[in-house]
Amino acid sequence: MQLGTAQQLTVQKISANDVKAVEKKVDDERKELDLIWAREGDTFKKEAQFYQRNRALIASIKETSDYTCKLCGFNFELAYGEIGHKYIVAHHLRLLASGPTTTKIEDIVLVCANCHAMIHKENPPIEIEKIRSIIVSKQRHAG
Repeated sequence: MQLGTAQQLTVQKISANDVKAVEKKVDDERKELDLIWAREGDTFKKEAQFYQRNRALIASIKETSDYTCKLCGFNFELAYGEIGHKYIVAHHLRLLASGPTTTKIEDIVLVCANCHAMIHKENPPIEIEKIRSIIVSKQRHAG
């Protein structure tokens, strides 16, 4: 093991335990640095599969709605003003990945982005009634 600079070398016999202690210290310092910074933004290509949606069906459902989440009651326009005007997410009750199907208006629920993310936090997605009951339960305990 080399200790010191190239101009000045120190040769010292060290035990296996000393080597392990030095390696642990270096590893600990490296882990600490990894928590402070990380390289991001590199580009890469990834193949993905998409499922066709009928945008006209979604648009017609949204146009007859009040743009309020059917699970938690959140309304983007009330929270964000003009930028949130007419914004809501359409959740398909039947997974489109299950294969081609005929989708009816009652097969889609309009929800906020947070509720939609929670629905899809598990695979298969969490049932909307379970999400609704969690929200109601939390609201009871908060109020």
